[in-house]
Amino acid sequence: MMEIERADYRDAAQILAKQAGLEIKDYQTKQVNPEKREKEGAEKEKYKRMLRLAQEYFVQELQNNQYASEYLKQKRQLGDDIISTWGL
Repeated sequence: MMEIERADYRDAAQILAKQAGLEIKDYQTKQVNPEKREKEGAEKEKYKRMLRLAQEYFVQELQNNQYASEYLKQKRQLGDDIISTWGL
């Protein structure tokens, strides 16, 4: 789940609990300061946004670079569908 959703342990546990119809906050052993959690969440979102922007930049650069595109398609034998799906 962590790899598929690109989530940390806590987020993956919350996703799985939600799918199972469980309320995970009932099982937490320590109280987390809501302000701290909100700050961490905002910081995590900022990093996710930075990574998305970086990926979009590199995808665009790859599309504009004939040699890199040929490398993926000919040497690595990746099709357009795989390149698109994985954001290469």
